[in-house]
Amino acid sequence: MLYLTLKDSVVELGKSVTGQVTWQSSQPSQPLTVKLGWHTEGRGSKQKQTVVTLELGQLSASDVRSFQCHLPREVPVSFDGKLFRVIWELRAEVRVGILGSKKQTVPIRVIPRRSQL
Repeated sequence: MLYLTLKDSVVELGKSVTGQVTWQSSQPSQPLTVKLGWHTEGRGSKQKQTVVTLELGQLSASDVRSFQCHLPREVPVSFDGKLFRVIWELRAEVRVGILGSKKQTVPIRVIPRRSQL
């Protein structure tokens, strides 16, 4: 099983997202990848961008990895309007065997820096 936990699910622009990935299995995995990104939903053209990709190496049969990824200042904040939404997610993924993979996705809320409010 793959578990993804965050220190805080609300993050200011220019700050860091921190958390842990826990892997529990009877066998080791291929390398662990953690991606931070956003996408839009609603009317208009769909947009999607991965902002940070971390390669955290191969996991042993029972392993915990901590991570930290910096959120740039020049990205959209989370938004939930009538016409469209901007949704941020953090995703952990490990490949298992030749064809399989395990994924865990956690939503986060990106807010403006407090000095900008």
